[in-house]
Amino acid sequence: MALQKTVTWKHKMRNFKDIRESSVDEDVNEGPLVMNDLDVLDTILNKIRDDISRLKLKKQLEKAWPTMKGLAKIAGYGITKNSQQDGKTFRYDLKK
Repeated sequence: MALQKTVTWKHKMRNFKDIRESSVDEDVNEGPLVMNDLDVLDTILNKIRDDISRLKLKKQLEKAWPTMKGLAKIAGYGITKNSQQDGKTFRYDLKK
């Protein structure tokens, strides 16, 4: 018969110091967050910019092109790479 280790509820509980130390050790980059409306917008746009920059460094900007076109359309612009130099994009105003 194998010996089983019995764990009491006292061993399962953690005190505040243990929780605080474990949360300091863990690097939390995501999670629920409450802040100003414009600050939330800034964090979203910074994330999108970082993702697109990462793709550009990998020379995979074409993967981000639909996102860029969608954002431009939301802002009232159109973008194209037709007849442009490498690494350049032409932005124009959309007619309303």
